[in-house]
Amino acid sequence: MTLKYRRLIYLAFVLLFIIASIWLLLVNQGYVYNYTKNRFEQTGSLKIKTNPPGAQIILNGHQIINNSPTTIKKLLPDSYEVKLRLAGYQDWFTKIDVLPGQLTQVGELKLWPETQNGTELATYVNPQFSLSPNKNLLAYTINNGLNSGLWVLNLTSGKIVLLQRMSSMPIDFIEWSPNSHRLLLHQTKNGWSIYNLTDNTKQLLTALDNLNAIVAHWSEDDNDTIYFATSKEVYEINSQNNKAKLLWRTSIKDLRHHKNILYTLVQEGQGIFLRLLNLKNLQVVPLATEVPGSTDFIFFSVHNEWLPLLDTNKHTLYLLTSPLTSVKPIIIINDVIHLDWLEATNKLLLTNNYEVWLEDLDKDKKTLAYRISQPLNLARWFNEHYLLIAVDKDLLALEIDITSQQQKWLLTNQPAKIDNIFIDPTGNYLLLLTAKKIIRLPTKQDRNSLNS
Repeated sequence: MTLKYRRLIYLAFVLLFIIASIWLLLVNQGYVYNYTKNRFEQTGSLKIKTNPPGAQIILNGHQIINNSPTTIKKLLPDSYEVKLRLAGYQDWFTKIDVLPGQLTQVGELKLWPETQNGTELATYVNPQFSLSPNKNLLAYTINNGLNSGLWVLNLTSGKIVLLQRMSSMPIDFIEWSPNSHRLLLHQTKNGWSIYNLTDNTKQLLTALDNLNAIVAHWSEDDNDTIYFATSKEVYEINSQNNKAKLLWRTSIKDLRHHKNILYTLVQEGQGIFLRLLNLKNLQVVPLATEVPGSTDFIFFSVHNEWLPLLDTNKHTLYLLTSPLTSVKPIIIINDVIHLDWLEATNKLLLTNNYEVWLEDLDKDKKTLAYRISQPLNLARWFNEHYLLIAVDKDLLALEIDITSQQQKWLLTNQPAKIDNIFIDPTGNYLLLLTAKKIIRLPTKQDRNSLNS
């Protein structure tokens, strides 16, 4: 072999080594050759995690070997059709863009069970309901029939406990104390009382009955203090000593305590007006922005610094906080029929007849989440990624759009209209109230029943 040929072979090996090194360098940095576009492109990754885990992953019509949770690597930059499938659950489907050199994550995807009827826990007629502040106990009454009485339902376990049998006088008001241990009750003619769940005792509030209280509510943060009103006066009572203290002489329809202010709905002429009483000096506190008078107001539970007041006649929501500590003590939101808070945030879910809106008070941002051509019953947050929406007899789970395509799933179709929805703190069960029934609906399938 001549020197010329030996040099050519040497140069060829050097050239091959350089090409292979470049190729390996590109591969190590996530590049592959795209034969469709005839060029090297940096790949991306797609991380998929589901609740529950174990879902089959179908990418552009081809099933991936690994089930969720997994990370699919070396994907060419493109838009991918992703379908998730798990026995006993409805499919999850969307399009996801994978970007070069980036890990695309879509969060922990909730898989919803197949449409089901749920389990009937109780039947009732014209009940009173009260959800405990810890969100785990639902107190309700059955005022007639064999099961008449005061009951408490544990949303997590589904267990129902009878607290007391109903006398001839039904309970027409129940409300939990701030610590979720006591219930303020009112029975027609039998008067006001407190039921203590800690020791299963009942305490009569004779001062309220002697003064003919027409409305009463717990203090926002004191488990012993109750504020109540007669036809012409407003009082504070300590339930430990059963002594009432006169606060104000006025005729009111309802009241709530929030941040050392007593928010009252006062009857003035033909209308009802909001008036604020400073409990430190018993002086009326003016609002820079007055709430117009109306005929129908409803207070909702305090959330963070806000006390919601809804004008059900004009469909106007007023978010109230103390004018003594805030420069913006009132926020006004129009076209509202129902509201729900996302736990531990200032995010609101607002429902009118045909729309569901997301309102972020911290960012002062309002976003349309859902619109439908038939009347909505109500909507609730399931978590920050999913909403529950009741439309007549149907309950839907709606995904807040985290990718490019919003999805919804039918969870149940009940024989009667769904009037209310409660969610147990673990998120494993829903409680539905229809016209006459309490229905328990799991949000996860029983794996034992699927495997049997």
